[in-house]
Amino acid sequence: MGIGGVLRDSDGHWIWGFSDHCHYGSVIEAELLTLQVGLQYAWEQNHRCILCETDSLEVIHLLKDERPISFSTGLIGLLLGQIQALLKKP
Repeated sequence: MGIGGVLRDSDGHWIWGFSDHCHYGSVIEAELLTLQVGLQYAWEQNHRCILCETDSLEVIHLLKDERPISFSTGLIGLLLGQIQALLKKP
């Protein structure tokens, strides 16, 4: 399984891309890890107005806090916390 993403400017020009092999976890964990890595890089590079896209409806539900209690711990809970913290930064 792998992760990967692309960061583009407002005109659609490529800024940065990444890919990596994910040695563990589920598809949801890979989707969340991809989002976390991309958001962290964007923040570090001073990009504040960001549009994120995913093809995972489950990830969207998790981020909107429409998730079962069982997701509140473990790697999924950790990644959700990191992503939500990045999204709340001013």
